[in-house]
Amino acid sequence: MNSIQFFFDGKIHTVNFDNLPPTTTLLKYIRSLPGRQGVKEGCAEGDCGACTVVIAELNNNKLKYRAVNSCLVLLPSVHGKWVITVEDLGQPENPHFIQTAFVQNFASQCGFCTPGFEMALYALIKENPNPTDEQINEAVEGNICRCTGYRPIRDAAASLRDVKSRDIVSDLEPTAIQELSKIKNSEPLVLKHKDFTYLIPFTIQQAVDLRLKYPEATIINGSTDIALRITKNKENIHTIIDLDHIKEIQYIKHEQNTLEIGAGTRIQDIKDFVKDVFPEFYELLKVFGAKQIRNRATIAGNIATSSPIGDLIPPLFAMNATLELTGKNKRTIPIEKFITGYRKNDLKNDEIITKVIIPLNSDYKYKFYKVSKRTHLDITTVSLAAAVKIHDNIITDIRLVYGGMAEVVKHAQQAENFLINKQINEQNFLQAANIAANEFTPISDARADAQARTILARNLIIKLYNDLINQL
Repeated sequence: MNSIQFFFDGKIHTVNFDNLPPTTTLLKYIRSLPGRQGVKEGCAEGDCGACTVVIAELNNNKLKYRAVNSCLVLLPSVHGKWVITVEDLGQPENPHFIQTAFVQNFASQCGFCTPGFEMALYALIKENPNPTDEQINEAVEGNICRCTGYRPIRDAAASLRDVKSRDIVSDLEPTAIQELSKIKNSEPLVLKHKDFTYLIPFTIQQAVDLRLKYPEATIINGSTDIALRITKNKENIHTIIDLDHIKEIQYIKHEQNTLEIGAGTRIQDIKDFVKDVFPEFYELLKVFGAKQIRNRATIAGNIATSSPIGDLIPPLFAMNATLELTGKNKRTIPIEKFITGYRKNDLKNDEIITKVIIPLNSDYKYKFYKVSKRTHLDITTVSLAAAVKIHDNIITDIRLVYGGMAEVVKHAQQAENFLINKQINEQNFLQAANIAANEFTPISDARADAQARTILARNLIIKLYNDLINQL
């Protein structure tokens, strides 16, 4: 079977890949269908939100709704799911109450980006019918308004609270659950088109077997990074293994002083989980991309890029996180040893990342900082992750981990060594800041020049000092 199935337009929809590359994005496919041009292509790289659609996934006979950037979703990954576009909400003769709210609050403006906003808000009210202002802002942080601003859009969103109007999509839920329950797969899907091969395993063992059989394959687990190679660089990735359907690696466990996260867990789910468990980590995850990105990106996907500006790698270094890698054998490795060079790591040809283990040591104070040109939906310029152990105002252990200052994420080892057994005072931290700034030889690029990065590295140590003093 060279096809996938998903629920769409009120019924099971089948896509055959005999005449369609499996690297086609969901955006391109939807816009090729009659009457489905409401989803727009803006940036085609997940920055604008104009292409936002909602994907509902079935779990324990319940549907979880997520707003996603369809430009970053490779079509095969929606197998077994429900794809909802703005046309499903309502039509001109029978608009959805979200669409009516946009009209009544003068929020539609030119209309180009309006469908994306409406879909982002639809996912929000499915998640929470009475959202707070903060939740509304989060829901649309990945959508760019190109006209008169966000206030009327936020007014429209606020007017949706506890709306009891009939919802055509919700009426379809029983049918969607029934139809999606029929889609069962015991063997991996092998989708082929010319010299393209797209593989979907459903268990860890299947993924390991496919890794052995296709050692040249590119692994995706969310595709928010890899998809850009296809859409922006026009790269032909001929063999892909998509881990999106492996339920075994989609979980979070909090036990005593350990946070265990399955490799396929979405960043948004991690963010929501750690809000009370680990507030410092929550604050960092709030500025990881935007909600549409977090609804697709996974923790292992961010780690496996091995990028020196990846948002999660510096804090995981600082927290002494370890990774479980599963192949023919299973092994555990500290994340610091896993990263071996610029976008290089120690993943073997038969392995996938299966879990991330984070120690939660209450003896340490954790601080995570990310500097970027925009607060949301932006790549790191410089980041600092700090773990500080203090006794009687003396630093007994400290880890200062920088992103964006070298070809890999690195400790400021000289600054760390200087601060060990030192008092927490302004003079010591000013000296440590100067030491840290001189430990690196950063490059200049589109985000900042080398001198700016050096200044940022220094200032983040000073900010750490101020935050520690305030906390103590």
